[in-house]
Amino acid sequence: MGKLISVAGGDRARVKVLAEQLASWLHERGVQVVQFSLPTRGPVGALIRLQAQSRLQLDPASLALLWTADRLDLLSREGGIVAQLQAGMTVLCTHYAWWENGHCAHSLRSGCYAKRGAAAEASTAMTLDPAWVERIHARCVRPDLSLCVDGEESLDHCRQEISAMLWPGEEPK
Repeated sequence: MGKLISVAGGDRARVKVLAEQLASWLHERGVQVVQFSLPTRGPVGALIRLQAQSRLQLDPASLALLWTADRLDLLSREGGIVAQLQAGMTVLCTHYAWWENGHCAHSLRSGCYAKRGAAAEASTAMTLDPAWVERIHARCVRPDLSLCVDGEESLDHCRQEISAMLWPGEEPK
């Protein structure tokens, strides 16, 4: 079984660049890696993007349900996350972990914040019941590692966290 790594942060462009750098770094070390991003380009992802552009008004619960639907679709579609994990691939997905919902929900220290096996936390609006958010994500695969970039990302720190997960007990590669 492969590993699922989520990379998220408030600056989507910065997160995308960081994810690409991490994917290249993993590939150079012989790790088979595939990248995905949320929201997807599908119909549910389109609704999320419309809301982000203020072209659609959604209450926090509706938005959380859309993120969940988009995540479940990406997980289960042919060639999606579950299929890639079953094939032994390392999956790098931007904005996957549900405690992020498209951006970091907390104020984190500058650099790269890592959570292994993180439980779902409050939604972006911080108005939803965390237990409800957890329940709607019951069928989602939890990331093996969630990297939340807040401020200036630290590529080296993210590499160290990934190394500790993939090669425990070894010196960072």
